[in-house]
Amino acid sequence: MARYRQATGNSLLRAYNRAVKGIEEEKNFMACERDAGFIMPKGWPKGHGYQVFVKVCRFSQVLLDNDQESGGLLVNAKPRRKA
Repeated sequence: MARYRQATGNSLLRAYNRAVKGIEEEKNFMACERDAGFIMPKGWPKGHGYQVFVKVCRFSQVLLDNDQESGGLLVNAKPRRKA
């Protein structure tokens, strides 16, 4: 049987710190995602549950002002059309 690492407040904080460090180190990354563990609800079939991730995305107020559907997140920016 597989042992699942439980998602806790501490594991979320560690995943957040690793994601921020990753996006700061790589200036060309638009987002960085890290695993924080699993939530295995009681009463669910064995091996079923949720995997928890922390995702950090670059934000731009200019993008938000120009394209509100993007939420200002550069990963959601529509590609520019070349003329």
